[in-house]
Amino acid sequence: MSLASIGESEHPIVRQGIEFLLASVRPDGSWPIDTNLATWNTSQAISALDWHLSDEATLSSQPPAEAEEALDWLLNCQLREQHAYTGAAPGGWAWTDLSGGVPDADDTSAALLALAAWQRQWPDSRANELKGAALSGLRWLLDLQNSDGGWPTFCRGWGKLPFDRSSTDITAHAIRALHAWSDCLHVPTSDPQLARQIGSATKLGLRYLAQQQQPDGSWLPLWFGNEHHPHDSNPVYGTSKVLLMYQEIEKSSSEAARRGAQWLAKAQQDTGGWGAAAHCSVEETALAITALLPYLAENGQIESAVQFGLNWLIEAVEQGLHLQSSPIGFYFAKLWYHERLYPQIFATQALASACRVFPAMPVSVGANRA
Repeated sequence: MSLASIGESEHPIVRQGIEFLLASVRPDGSWPIDTNLATWNTSQAISALDWHLSDEATLSSQPPAEAEEALDWLLNCQLREQHAYTGAAPGGWAWTDLSGGVPDADDTSAALLALAAWQRQWPDSRANELKGAALSGLRWLLDLQNSDGGWPTFCRGWGKLPFDRSSTDITAHAIRALHAWSDCLHVPTSDPQLARQIGSATKLGLRYLAQQQQPDGSWLPLWFGNEHHPHDSNPVYGTSKVLLMYQEIEKSSSEAARRGAQWLAKAQQDTGGWGAAAHCSVEETALAITALLPYLAENGQIESAVQFGLNWLIEAVEQGLHLQSSPIGFYFAKLWYHERLYPQIFATQALASACRVFPAMPVSVGANRA
């Protein structure tokens, strides 16, 4: 529009822009906010399929061809040079493999966790290649941490824009990635200096998260919301992400984690799902179940909530509701978006996690809450 207003409507850039708009219009006449979250979705899908079922001899010692292809694709998405637009150092991942992507903390953490999932499933496959990519990504993440201990989305230290301030879900995601590869690489013995960096960064991140916990025990995320929530926020998403972090770094017994788990269990709707204002979604229900599973022994309320939630989720999947996405994200202009793969990925992860916890305990669909 700006170029056309100064008489440049026939400029090649304008013509390409028009072609993009025409190609991206939806059948109903609308346009999406974003057209490609391929890297983000691929990372989460790989992690969701990390089921740890090798004790049942269901995993081959060698990865299948389609898994190799997914790994190759994800590795190729890692930025190897300084970003041309933002000046970001190499080592991170963007949300997309297209040229408009910018490396950020959330997508880098997701990619690192996906690589760690691969490493755990097939430890003898491409270990050196994975190690190189992981070390580059870890250092990129460590350099991005803000002085308050949290992680921003894109740029460290600015603090003037929402996506450059620290956020709880991104901080928890980063700590999970650091911890996963610290274990995979045996960092405490193989690289003591990196171990000290990760330890210091984790300590600062945990302090930030403790400060950001809401009085009711929940955490509020940055990029995700619920349009039915009074403040358009999504504490179910934020709290679930932080609780996953506490469990993975073996701090699920901390006071902050216990308060968060209790809040999440109480946030369950009467129907068994999670959402806001009686609007339950597969996305939030699956996230809540995954987050609460490690806290089953905490009290009977959490165990009851998980069982009731599993009933809801199983029935939703059997009805095909995991193929219907709900608005779960928003941009700062309050433009809501949904992603069709979220309910499928999140439900897969939740049900796979439940299979590990309840290997011989069938869940009866349609059971009433205790």
